[in-house]
Amino acid sequence: MIETEAIVNIQDVLDRWREMGSRKLTSGTELIGEMPTDEGEMWMHAIYPKLPLASLEKLQAQLGHSLPRDLRALYRLTRGISLFQGAFRVYGKRASGFGFGYEDPLSQPDDVLQLNHEIDALGWKPANAVAFAVNGWDQSVHLFGMTDKPRQIARCDRGTGRILELHESIWECLMARLYKLDQLFVRS
Repeated sequence: MIETEAIVNIQDVLDRWREMGSRKLTSGTELIGEMPTDEGEMWMHAIYPKLPLASLEKLQAQLGHSLPRDLRALYRLTRGISLFQGAFRVYGKRASGFGFGYEDPLSQPDDVLQLNHEIDALGWKPANAVAFAVNGWDQSVHLFGMTDKPRQIARCDRGTGRILELHESIWECLMARLYKLDQLFVRS
């Protein structure tokens, strides 16, 4: 699939979910798909604000190597994503401190540095591979650098590193996850 088509399809799905309601937190996080509840607000999805260039460079320094081009491009659009209350999460760079706007746990993405540290500790991740997303239902991990194709994404078993699925780009991976979850949770 052409990259532009995948990005447009991703935006179309997000726009459809926005019809169920959306709002921006003071942190810049967009909450999408309000779910009726007696306990207060609940949202299906959180899209975090983009990562500033200086923060992106700091993240690369903290990882100890450059991020893949496609992941840098994604982080320039969003610092992370949580779909269907964590069924699929793109990890990102958390803002430091407890400043205004970070009072809600949904206002910050899961930490990509912590994810990579956890996967490194299991002993199967190649040195320059980067884990960036997790499937909530089986805890499988999405990584760059597991094959000889620099843009290819591998979904791997968290415990063993066995490759379960491949996508040719981050955009195709995101689109596949969005469509699968959309079919499972919304259209079933």
